[in-house]
Amino acid sequence: MNEEADDDVEEFKIGSDDANGTSNAKNYSRWTSRVFSAECVRKILISSPHITNKVGPELLRHLSDLIRMSFMGATSNSDPLRLEGLLNLETIIEKFAHLKDPDFPSASILEQFQAQVGAV
Repeated sequence: MNEEADDDVEEFKIGSDDANGTSNAKNYSRWTSRVFSAECVRKILISSPHITNKVGPELLRHLSDLIRMSFMGATSNSDPLRLEGLLNLETIIEKFAHLKDPDFPSASILEQFQAQVGAV
């Protein structure tokens, strides 16, 4: 084998440790699990009926968690997870944009989260 062919060979070791001390396989598994979870959440949001203060209170009660999870996904290092996080934020905005804040009826409920949404 010549030297030129040796330069073209790349090694990928599934069990090798990366800079953080975790294996590539574990990192891959972690990201794929998070992408799957984000996809499931988006499907739940899409399949939920028109959300009002009386319909869909379970989702409304967890709005801050939904936005936090979507924000973390949208700002991750994983491209598939970043895409799912952005899609989740888009779905959340579509589903909750019409709801008013119970404390400030002139404001949208999403205005509480404008920093997270704006940062993404």
